[in-house]
Amino acid sequence: MKTLLAATLLLTNLAAANAATLSEEAKLVFVSASRVNNSYGGFGGIPGGSGLGTTPSCRLLGNILSLSLDKSVALADDPSRHQKDMKSRVEEVFRSAFMREITGRVANVRRLAYPNISDEDARTIYVLTHDCTLDAVGTGPAVMPIKGNGAFKATYHGKTVPWVLVMSDAAWGKIDGFVSPHSMKYHVPEDVLAHELTHGMTADLLTDANIKRSNDQKTSKVGHDVNRVSDGSIAFWEGLAEGVEATVGETLKGAFAYPFSMDPGVYGFLLERQSPVRNNKMAFDEKGLPRTGGDLVKAEGFVATFIFKLLSRLPYTLSNGITIRGWPFMEVARLIHDQQPTNARELIVAVLNAPNGGEKASEEFLRLSGLATYSREARALSVSTIKARQAFYEISDKLHDAASPDQLAVEYAKRLAEKNALEKQWAEKSEQWAKEALAGARGNILRLAY
Repeated sequence: MKTLLAATLLLTNLAAANAATLSEEAKLVFVSASRVNNSYGGFGGIPGGSGLGTTPSCRLLGNILSLSLDKSVALADDPSRHQKDMKSRVEEVFRSAFMREITGRVANVRRLAYPNISDEDARTIYVLTHDCTLDAVGTGPAVMPIKGNGAFKATYHGKTVPWVLVMSDAAWGKIDGFVSPHSMKYHVPEDVLAHELTHGMTADLLTDANIKRSNDQKTSKVGHDVNRVSDGSIAFWEGLAEGVEATVGETLKGAFAYPFSMDPGVYGFLLERQSPVRNNKMAFDEKGLPRTGGDLVKAEGFVATFIFKLLSRLPYTLSNGITIRGWPFMEVARLIHDQQPTNARELIVAVLNAPNGGEKASEEFLRLSGLATYSREARALSVSTIKARQAFYEISDKLHDAASPDQLAVEYAKRLAEKNALEKQWAEKSEQWAKEALAGARGNILRLAY
């Protein structure tokens, strides 16, 4: 017992030490738009002022969102903005111990991506605060990647800026302000900032050419949300960020993410996004049936689940031979930097083939996917098993509510037998298929993921 306790304490201390090495306070630089080649773009082609507003920050925001490739932005210091109170609260959020760990990741990712960067530049995050609204809805916080957008550039005192953190305190549905005291009490900013800063770090890690290659693969018109099947590029960017966010949400608030006494308008959108990610709900469609292999690598929610499990559950062996629970974030960052994935399939293949932890990651991926990316036969049997289970639950409910249960007894016994037989067959067959999959090249696990 003492040996087990000592081992547990050792692993806990190692995890804490690993986190401590990443902890680093960011240097926040609040900026405004100075000039955009004497003209300003709009939001998705909408002229500035038609929905977003006409202040310089709104026009800059519109320019970045519309990716005006023939323009450039000169960022300037913004010491006297109209949102002084918001700025002080943003600074308060970034001073928290947890945010220092997140911004420590940003600094270390930049040191990896830009070997000659100074410590100050590695820690600097450019923040554009604004009160711009679109159709009276706050735009919310977002990272606007500038790197990889061709001739469109942003500079600050002559330095090229790879991305800008854009933050609004405008009302967003029932949310009473992103960095309001109420939101901060329940750590809403930390969750969302972890998501957005992951976008920035991904942009740092990829080359301009591969950011463009990834953007060229964005063919879906359905937008993005945790429950949507879109395309491999969106699933890569958003699945990675949502997986990190779900990990952060659990760290801050436990498995249930937010207390139910809290205003649902404040926590609801995060609770609805994080809970299904943690529980692998997005591996299934709206009927509760397994998605195809091709859909899984286009489903950001499923990719997020895999990343969540990777960072919080799966074993990883350190260089000193000690195994810890959960991959260090910087190991995922190094994989992205070295392998340059541009879609979800390429990201997953990179993880499965990683020398440290790739084998266990492969086992977990097969479990989460129900082998749907490996075998059509496996998915067909899984669908039959789930349908039999659903049919059994349906007859069970009818039997429970029936006035004359004896009339349903035969049907109940039939469906129970079908369910049990298929579940037994699935248990045996899935184990066999998994062994076959793991015996071959790991990338072959995704042979049906197109």
